Amino acid sequence: MQMYAVFERIAARLVPGTGGATHRPYLPLGAFEQYVKGLVAPTPAAQERFLEQARQQVTADDRVLLALWDLYASQGADAKALAAAQAVARNAPLDRQARFSSALSMIALRRYNDAFAVLQALHGETPSPVLSNAMGVIQLRRGSTPQTGLPSYFFNRAADEAPDNADYLFNLGYAYARSRDVDAALYWLREEVRFAPADGEAHLLMSQMLTIAGKKVEAQREFDLAKQLGTGQDPDALALTDAVPAGLERLVGRLDLRPHDRVNTAIANPAQREQLELAAFHVARGRRLFEQEDDRASANELRRAIYLRPYDDEPHLLLGRIYQRGGRLSEAIDEFRIAVWSRDSAEARVRLGEALLDSGDRPGAREQALLAIALVADHPEAKALLARIGGKAP
Repeated sequence: MQMYAVFERIAARLVPGTGGATHRPYLPLGAFEQYVKGLVAPTPAAQERFLEQARQQVTADDRVLLALWDLYASQGADAKALAAAQAVARNAPLDRQARFSSALSMIALRRYNDAFAVLQALHGETPSPVLSNAMGVIQLRRGSTPQTGLPSYFFNRAADEAPDNADYLFNLGYAYARSRDVDAALYWLREEVRFAPADGEAHLLMSQMLTIAGKKVEAQREFDLAKQLGTGQDPDALALTDAVPAGLERLVGRLDLRPHDRVNTAIANPAQREQLELAAFHVARGRRLFEQEDDRASANELRRAIYLRPYDDEPHLLLGRIYQRGGRLSEAIDEFRIAVWSRDSAEARVRLGEALLDSGDRPGAREQALLAIALVADHPEAKALLARIGGKAP
């Protein structure tokens, strides 16, 4: 087991304070080899073969069993996934995750009562927003009453437990949308897009709620942005309507998720959220940090600005440039699309065109360059982009 000792020493140097931590029993090397091969195998069939070989050597190891659960759940083999999760012993280190995974499999198998009982027991032991959210999903799917607990109750509890998680905010807004509570749905969906401004499904739901409220101009703007950002629905079948589709609720698959950026902690007073001065301060800091190529700190400042003013174009433009510089082209394109939607400008069109060109979409890039020139005939960057693509201004 000398190999394990070497890796423990490396881990202790990389993460100070872990050297004296208690560790679980080592996997036998043969089982460990099959386990690792199963994690990195290129096809599901190969993954299953290696992981099942590991399981034969360590029949009750929770790491191997949960790796099998992940595999089977991703393939839609929910009965096999459930069996793997339920094989984890109650005293195993990953018992809590295993029981949650079994509840997710029960949800997929429509065994809602069994799943709810498991989640309720887990939440009684240690509360978690992931559990509250899953309970809300069950109530949304199986139907509920105020006596059994409405979906909005559980989603609201999840949002209280993790107030900056966009998925919980989306689910809360979606639950109100399903019950046609327009004001509550719009409130929570607007809160959600502060944290996830490129969430096309949230903008689509907002367009539907605004349609019900009779605000046709605002509804059309949200609908247009949703189409630009993309949703889980067929884009050709999308139409501006007041019909709220079923099946948009979001499940979170792991209990140990922690937010990496807690935007709320950076905003001391909720009353400041709508102040233009505070948003401008964060944009100015973000711009300076961007120019200094401190992209991580700059992105954090810009996200704070977007939280305060989600429909200002400048922070989206700068954040898009950070993503583009880091090679995160799909995220950059989303930010530039929001910037165009917020305020149609030649600069935003050029930035979007450059990102599209970097991603290989030459026709899309050309379209954006021409639209920029239509806005500002002598725009030098638009002309330069068009020259890169291979063409000239009309």
